Amino acid sequence: MIQALVVRIVERIPEIQPLVERLNTDLKFMVDCGFLISDPVPSEASFSRMITKVWFHRLEKAIQGT
Repeated sequence: MIQALVVRIVERIPEIQPLVERLNTDLKFMVDCGFLISDPVPSEASFSRMITKVWFHRLEKAIQGT
């Protein structure tokens, strides 16, 4: 999922919804993002939770480093 978020930035996809839509319609894009064809595409909510977890993890690291 992290790979898909990085590809989202590189491909200049502005929001999560278009990313999920493209993952659902473009098999090559899906595989390029690290998913198997047999894998279900994560929902917008799953991507949102992942972003939140990464953000809080970085925040914890910054606080501990101070």
